[in-house]
Amino acid sequence: MGVCTPNMYAFDGGHDPQQASHEALRQIREQLTRHPVITSVEGLPHDTVYKEIRADVDPSAIGTETPSGTLTVRWFVGDPTDPARFTFHYSDESGFDCGWHHHEQDHVDGFGHYQKRDGGNYVYEAFQFGSKEPARVVWEVLEELQTIVE
Repeated sequence: MGVCTPNMYAFDGGHDPQQASHEALRQIREQLTRHPVITSVEGLPHDTVYKEIRADVDPSAIGTETPSGTLTVRWFVGDPTDPARFTFHYSDESGFDCGWHHHEQDHVDGFGHYQKRDGGNYVYEAFQFGSKEPARVVWEVLEELQTIVE
């Protein structure tokens, strides 16, 4: 019999939230590598189940003079009957900071929202995601990001 690790334990009839979250992040990483503004993508930590994805963004690839930035993605699949919770958070060299989030937030109704730092505080507005599938969310967020950096 092999050695048991925390990642081997599942709940709810075999659902392993860490593995499910890792699989979603792996799909997201694959999709990010296909977009022209993304220059590099890495899953973190490198040697185990991903907890987040970081992508370097170079807006000059689409002909804009906006500074380069970083997109950090987190995705958590808890109980399979609950909605996935995720964040796509962007910041650039000028200090611009925004994100598309799907989780509880006191400042907006529902799960989906867009937030942008205005001065020292975030301003929130509701955002309706067209899909909750990781690969589709990537393209939706990248379309929104592209509009912002242009």
